[in-house]
Amino acid sequence: MKLKFLLLFGIVAFFLACEKEAIPMELNNQQNTLVDEGLVEILFTKGKQWDALTEQSAQKDNPVTKKLKIRTSGTMSMTPGADACEGFIQFSASGEGNATHLGLFTLELDYCTDGTAPLGPIFAKQTAANGDQVLSVVVGGDPTENSLDFLIYGGTGRFENATGFVTLFFVFDYLNQTFDNFGEGTITY
Repeated sequence: MKLKFLLLFGIVAFFLACEKEAIPMELNNQQNTLVDEGLVEILFTKGKQWDALTEQSAQKDNPVTKKLKIRTSGTMSMTPGADACEGFIQFSASGEGNATHLGLFTLELDYCTDGTAPLGPIFAKQTAANGDQVLSVVVGGDPTENSLDFLIYGGTGRFENATGFVTLFFVFDYLNQTFDNFGEGTITY
């Protein structure tokens, strides 16, 4: 029960402490590439309603911005003293979901925490049935609504150079260590 309380406290503390300066421009993670500094700056300058199509038109011939709806369920775990987190707690979530333009997918999300707040960026990777991936990072949220805001910053296959923004609303079952989420946003690819 104490571990569950620490996890909940850590998520709330993260939301309350999240500022522009709290998100580094260079992200170092084994499974993700560097986030283009311009995309993160655009999000904080223009907010959720930025025109991703205009921003990315120079990188891709005819990118199209599409509405993205998503739903995921899965399990979560905490590993105290994890080697990957240099002795701190590793929080992991994995699951399966369905999203427009992605179809059925699997989810992987890992980050290190000291028990009260994340020690770095929170990355998520969604892998479609055909292997194409969408990469995103948490950039904010609202603890009163149990929501997290994700910036889409790239991917593989048809989602290479993808951009976008998604808000997900969560329901956590700490006793059974499961979660469900749903939400929507936009994706440009």
